[in-house]
Amino acid sequence: MSSRKLIMVCGPYRAESVWGITQNIIKARSIAAQLWSEGWDVFCPHANTAHFDGICEDEVWLNFTCRMLTYCDAVYMMENWENSEGSQREYELASKLNKEIIYQNGG
Repeated sequence: MSSRKLIMVCGPYRAESVWGITQNIIKARSIAAQLWSEGWDVFCPHANTAHFDGICEDEVWLNFTCRMLTYCDAVYMMENWENSEGSQREYELASKLNKEIIYQNGG
């Protein structure tokens, strides 16, 4: 069994355009790669369901990420996470579960 800690990347996914969503996915994947290189095991929801929009209702995705968060040791809050309803919900759950919270901007 690995001694590496599991971290989830939390940040905006939705945007006003497909290009905006793509940019958010690229940002999250970049952070995930950085965290892998730093020794974390990483769950990046942006990469897991990239461009699955419309397949299920948003609530399905949010429930899944919150379920996965319960298995994580920590969450990484991307820049502008406060502007994301999903990230706010993930943050609240992480706080309630006493997960380690790391902020991109050190906040």
